Amino acid sequence: VAGFMCLRGLNQESGYCEVAPLMLQESRVHEALAVWALGFVLERAFNVLRLRKVTAHALCRETSLREFLLSNAFTCDGAQRE
Repeated sequence: VAGFMCLRGLNQESGYCEVAPLMLQESRVHEALAVWALGFVLERAFNVLRLRKVTAHALCRETSLREFLLSNAFTCDGAQRE
């Protein structure tokens, strides 16, 4: 097992959910398996569940995860809180 990725907080009425990525080793976040898993959950969210918005959160110290999300069509909307 290299990690875990799921959709959580799903609300079909508002068309929203959060993707929760967790890699057991931060160095493995850019591997093909992580890219495939993210593609799978996003395809499910947008094409199967017909959601309109998917968010993800990364801590400031999770630089590899942040870079992974940014390189896979996510944008940074700033910090929620310090």
